[in-house]
Amino acid sequence: TGGQSLPTSSASVRAPRGDGLRLSSDGRTAIVFDGFGPDTGPAPTLFDLDTKATTQLAQPPASDGWFSFADWLPDGRLVMVGRGVWVGDGRGATMRRIADAQAAVGGYPWLAVPDPSGRRLALWGYNTDGHVAIVDLADGSVRRITGPFRRSAADGGVSLACRATAAVWRAPTAMTRPDPR
Repeated sequence: TGGQSLPTSSASVRAPRGDGLRLSSDGRTAIVFDGFGPDTGPAPTLFDLDTKATTQLAQPPASDGWFSFADWLPDGRLVMVGRGVWVGDGRGATMRRIADAQAAVGGYPWLAVPDPSGRRLALWGYNTDGHVAIVDLADGSVRRITGPFRRSAADGGVSLACRATAAVWRAPTAMTRPDPR
């Protein structure tokens, strides 16, 4: 990690195998979410790693999953992608659905990658025209960018790249879903 170390916590948390798990940038909170199905698994849950307290999120509901992405943005907000795109404060207390992720990608969103500023989110799913949807996280507006886009993981990550728009966003491998083909 470039010489940086995460703060230590007095708690250990065991997450169910196959679920999505993300750690907040301060290393004190984790979110566990249903990352691999079934369609209506457990509700996303926040873990306070210092107190061992757990909080199931009321929004998004478990019925909006499985979730292809959850993470904290650079400004501290929490974003989740299931059937919708959800954004709220870092504690998950004010989560609201800002966009229909399935309509944006023309199917189920398999890959979500925030831009470095945390203002937009690129969504990709298996669709007929190969587009990527860009969701503005401030107002929920969606813009489709046509590809062709290619996924690559030569260095252990995932990139969405398009020469025509010079758009490249990277995501760690943990943000991806298995390729069903």
